[in-house]
Amino acid sequence: MKLAMKLLIDRALAGDTQAYSEFQHSYQKLPLNEAEELLNYVNLSTVQLPVAPNSIEALLVDFATLADRAAQYYDKQNNLEKARQYASMSDAYWDKAIEAYDSADAHYQKGRRYLRCWSVSTVDAHIGLTHIQKAANDFKHSGALYYLGEVYHLGKYPGEGQNPKKALAYWHKAADANHPESLYRLARLYQEGYSDILQKNALTAFEYLKKAAENNHPQAAFSLWVLYKEGVEEIPVAKNQQHATQWLSRAAQLGDPMGQYTLGQLYLQQPNVESKQQALVLLQQAAKQGVEAASELLATVMDNNTIRRPMQ
Repeated sequence: MKLAMKLLIDRALAGDTQAYSEFQHSYQKLPLNEAEELLNYVNLSTVQLPVAPNSIEALLVDFATLADRAAQYYDKQNNLEKARQYASMSDAYWDKAIEAYDSADAHYQKGRRYLRCWSVSTVDAHIGLTHIQKAANDFKHSGALYYLGEVYHLGKYPGEGQNPKKALAYWHKAADANHPESLYRLARLYQEGYSDILQKNALTAFEYLKKAAENNHPQAAFSLWVLYKEGVEEIPVAKNQQHATQWLSRAAQLGDPMGQYTLGQLYLQQPNVESKQQALVLLQQAAKQGVEAASELLATVMDNNTIRRPMQ
């Protein structure tokens, strides 16, 4: 692990909120080997609870998330010893965050980890649901509220079958807190109807879709591009190329693969070299996310040898 990262961690653990902010912007991009070095560098037993509790609470959850990521990786590699080691480490960080701060995010994240074992152990499912419900019902954690909606939608709550009414209630609560995935889910439900309790409503669907996009949901932003590009009389949404382009750019920026592919196509049609270079970047991004058409178009463009491949 680089010395700069060690110093950053030391400052964050000492309660330096600026250092924590810098760490938060970088830790999710750490390669696995660096994440493991970081986890082994930090000794949980020496973590103090200083004056800046919000940063330390979040830092504990971040460390738990890193450890959980390592556990999932080694589980997929069938290295059960390593998987258990990091699963135990993630539990320890979540437990410390829960014990010290009754952290809503720690309850939620720990609950999700236990629910990944759903089909294996009903004990794990019970522990997971207990933590998820704590985060949802006591703290109104939007992610936990959405998750419980999924549980009732899929009929996975122990002793109950599918319960669309409860699912919808939890999704509405999460949407009230501007949870992007809940807003997008409600947009789709109002567009298509849901069970026998929710009728189609195109205008309400559009309102939820727009709010989801405004809260940085990639697919919602791409869907708005489609609506504004064509216009929809039923809502009504007038055809507006400026709005369409703005939402397409937003979708690509947020990482939507079809947004990247589509915007890449548009950039390719521009005469200047800079736009064509940007097109290649977008097509590469879309191809990495599995858009086969982007891979094919990228190969064709490169075979023509008219544009220099941009630096990665």
